[in-house]
Amino acid sequence: MLSAKIGHESVRVADFTHLPGPARFLAFMPQWEFLDFLSGEARKYPTFHLAMKCEVESLGAPIDVLWMKLSCSPFDPAEPFVRFGAGYIFIAIDREHDYQCGLVIVKGSFDAIQSLGLDSFRARIAAAAPRFAGRVAELATWDDVKLLTVAVDRLRHWAKPGLLCIGDAAHAMSPLGGVGINLAIQDAVATANILSGPLREGTLSLAHLEQVQRRRLLPTRVIQRG
Repeated sequence: MLSAKIGHESVRVADFTHLPGPARFLAFMPQWEFLDFLSGEARKYPTFHLAMKCEVESLGAPIDVLWMKLSCSPFDPAEPFVRFGAGYIFIAIDREHDYQCGLVIVKGSFDAIQSLGLDSFRARIAAAAPRFAGRVAELATWDDVKLLTVAVDRLRHWAKPGLLCIGDAAHAMSPLGGVGINLAIQDAVATANILSGPLREGTLSLAHLEQVQRRRLLPTRVIQRG
């Protein structure tokens, strides 16, 4: 179950009890650990090359996210916490031993927030999520607050001979709602469906790679505009 609090009203936004299959739950895994795992496995292939910090066409994003950890309490509900208010969105994801908390802020406003001091920031968190008011002192220094600069961008061309970009490599998404990972998985499924046959038959061409972009471009544009 996943609920969100909008103002003073609680709203049920997701119910995972209807998931098919024997494992009727969702598991959270830190993205950086998953990406490290993928890159480590990919490096076993002699032709693999990973290019970092490569810029592409940017569409702009109006927000950034401040991430921090706050402790768990035995009295906390077992579901993630999301609260929408005037000028903010606050989310807390239960990591068993602590909460991974995120505060959505206006893009580029972190310096101004820091200039007001850490006490002001703690008060802001307490106001956004009163149930964590007694724990904000755990934010001892600004080193406990990590800035995630949100980027929304998209490649003009996803494919070249011998190369296909999908997921974040083709279209960086907002972190809100987990849309990026969902789009990436859908990209991967479309890629497997389109390329598996030509790969088996040894007939893979640039036209097949470009077909993936044609299949996935519309949902990418729709989500990025949202």
